[in-house]
Amino acid sequence: MWRTYKNGINKLFTYDKWNIGHTLLSPDEFIRTKGIHSPVKWMPEDSLEYRADPFAFMSGGKLYLMFEELSFWKGKGSLALTEGFNKASAKEVKGINGKAGHLSYPFVFEVLGNRFCIPETSDKDKVDLYQLDPDRPHKLTWKRTLLSAAKYVDSCMLWFQDKFWLFTSKAQEYGELYIFWANSLEEDFVAHAMNPIKVRPNQSRAAGALFFVNGYLYMPTQNPQRCYGGSVTINLVKTLTTCHAEIEECFEVPPVAPYHEGIHTVNFVSGYLILDGKRKVRSFLAPVKKTFKMLGSV
Repeated sequence: MWRTYKNGINKLFTYDKWNIGHTLLSPDEFIRTKGIHSPVKWMPEDSLEYRADPFAFMSGGKLYLMFEELSFWKGKGSLALTEGFNKASAKEVKGINGKAGHLSYPFVFEVLGNRFCIPETSDKDKVDLYQLDPDRPHKLTWKRTLLSAAKYVDSCMLWFQDKFWLFTSKAQEYGELYIFWANSLEEDFVAHAMNPIKVRPNQSRAAGALFFVNGYLYMPTQNPQRCYGGSVTINLVKTLTTCHAEIEECFEVPPVAPYHEGIHTVNFVSGYLILDGKRKVRSFLAPVKKTFKMLGSV
């Protein structure tokens, strides 16, 4: 009885705090050593409860980070852009079409010198494609809707075998992976013949961009088995055609200290691995913050 009461009190007065870190680590070394074994430098914390889902890119010789920011007092996530890992340079990302709702997972990719972003906007039941302004990368311009009529989350684009492949999943439907393909970004995306592709619960929801090492294609996914964002699974994409897809689990990436409670995004850029991490915070304000977050999500 006392243990149950104690656990209830701990749960009531704790909340999750996410942050972003980076370490010098190439995709090759990451795969060879099966994980993160080098020191991670984390952004200084502040009043924000969430700073997560980091995606990085180079522009004009500078490194930029785009990621989700969330304050429980606001309740809904927004997107921010920093130059390098300088938190003080953060700017709010502008240009999301219509009423944005909760924003997260700003997947950034490049095609023929142009940069695009696919933010998660599952509140709108859409997957939208935006283009980044080359001079002001925090400014987005809506290009088109790629998918609609479902709450797709954490979508990733890949150019492979002369096609664009869109990997995604649906909210709360762990174990079902959806893949769509098209010959160009202007064409309608066609559903993969195996959709929804039945996989393990830790192999469906994306945890960063797909990447190649020695000609092999790897896919990071979220592992929710212990808790939301508990760890990352690295998978080998053994087969990918319009009619067949085969994915094999390789290894698990656990959280990195001092963020022992979770990790759900890993990405590579210019010799860096960019990641996020979760820890628990105890506070008398926790019940109030959780209430504001719940109200903001309605």
